[in-house]
Amino acid sequence: MTNVIKLIAPLFIIVCMFLATWIYFKNPPQEKSGYKKYFCDFKSIFMDKNVCYGVNDASVKLNSKIKVLPKDIFKGMNNLETLELQSTGLMSIDESIFNNLSNLKKLNIHNSSLVYIPSQLFNGLEKLESLSLTSTRIKSFEDKIFHGLRKLKVLQLNNNNLTSLRSNSFVELKSLQRLYLQSNKISLIHNETFDGLDKLEELDINNNNLSSVESGIFTGLNSLKYLRLSSNKLSTLDYNLFEDLKNLKELDISNNNLTHLDKDIFMNVGNLEILNIAANRLTHLDLHIFNGLINLYKLYLNNNELIYFQDQFFKDLPSLQILNLSTNKLVQLGNEHYRMSKKIQRLDISNNNITSLAKNIFNGVYDLITLNISFNHIETIKPGTFENLTKLYKFDMSHNGFVDLPLNNFHGLDGLRFFYLQSNKIKSIDHGYFDSMTELMQLDVSNNSLTYLTDNVFKNNKKLMSIKLSYNNINEIHDDTFEGLDGLHDLYLDNNDENIFNSNAIKNLSPLVNKHF
Repeated sequence: MTNVIKLIAPLFIIVCMFLATWIYFKNPPQEKSGYKKYFCDFKSIFMDKNVCYGVNDASVKLNSKIKVLPKDIFKGMNNLETLELQSTGLMSIDESIFNNLSNLKKLNIHNSSLVYIPSQLFNGLEKLESLSLTSTRIKSFEDKIFHGLRKLKVLQLNNNNLTSLRSNSFVELKSLQRLYLQSNKISLIHNETFDGLDKLEELDINNNNLSSVESGIFTGLNSLKYLRLSSNKLSTLDYNLFEDLKNLKELDISNNNLTHLDKDIFMNVGNLEILNIAANRLTHLDLHIFNGLINLYKLYLNNNELIYFQDQFFKDLPSLQILNLSTNKLVQLGNEHYRMSKKIQRLDISNNNITSLAKNIFNGVYDLITLNISFNHIETIKPGTFENLTKLYKFDMSHNGFVDLPLNNFHGLDGLRFFYLQSNKIKSIDHGYFDSMTELMQLDVSNNSLTYLTDNVFKNNKKLMSIKLSYNNINEIHDDTFEGLDGLHDLYLDNNDENIFNSNAIKNLSPLVNKHF
């Protein structure tokens, strides 16, 4: 039996080899085609085992530094839904490269060297919902380049070199909700550029070269909620520019060259909630310019050249919570008949020329939580000015001309946690100054004219964590000045008389306190 097996075995091997050879030539192995030719080849810069073996056949991300993509690189990827081409260095792209990607929903081409987009590039991408062409060198688009993209909801064209937008540029995009055009070089937008975009909710044209905007440019954008035109070169705006934008909630026209706004410019945007007019050259605003803006809760007027507000200026803004008037040329904020909006929560009037505050300016204001009056020329505060501000937790009075602070100036500030008084001319801090501030955590009285600290000056401020007294003339500290401040973490006394460092008040401090001498 063994001898028979020895005789048959070689013959069996020969037969098997013959059959294998016959099968090979009858059915030779097929060469890899389409995407597998690139994603399954270990020598290819596109090699990706997840794509090759179909581990994630719905999403592909390429970061390869390549100037040209093979036109058949995505052939056969019928299930692809997300395609990202980032930092590829692409200089050109074949118009048929996305053919047959009928299920693609998101396409992102970012940070490439593309200067031209073929007019047929997006043909067939009928399910596309998000398209991003950002940080390229594209200066313009062919007509009807977005033809057929009826399901597109988001279009990002920011950070390119676009110089103008043609009429009906986006007329095919019936489902578009968000359009981003910021950080281009756009100097001209035709009147019919946005025609057909009746579902558009967000439009960003920030940081371009627009010097004017035609009055009918936003006609038909009935769904628009967010419009950003900041950082352009706009010097005037037509009074009826926003008349069709009845659903607008946020408008940003900051950082332009506006010197005047018509009193009726906001007449038809009654749903507006956020308005930013900062960083322009406005010197005056009409008393009734905000008529009808009953939902406005954020208003930015900072960095203009405003000099004065009339007594009833903010009366038409019953919902106003955040108001920034900093860096203007205000000399005063109303007079004894002036009233601040009752719902105001954050107020910044810093960096103006204000010399005094009307005593009743905060009458009826109970929700203010941050107040900044720094960098003005205020020397005195009338008693009772802040008595209603029980919710105030951050107060900046720094960089003014305060010399003496009467004891009753701060009555009512029961919830204050951060108090900044640095860079004034304060000579003394006596008993009772901070007694009502039981929640105080940080106090800065540096760079003043203090010469001594009395005993128990902080007796009610048990939650103090940081006290800054640097750059004064302090030569005397009573023994129990810091007594009871068990939570104190930082004490700044540098640039004062060196004798105070040997005082009992300093020696009795907890070793856990960081002493900055």
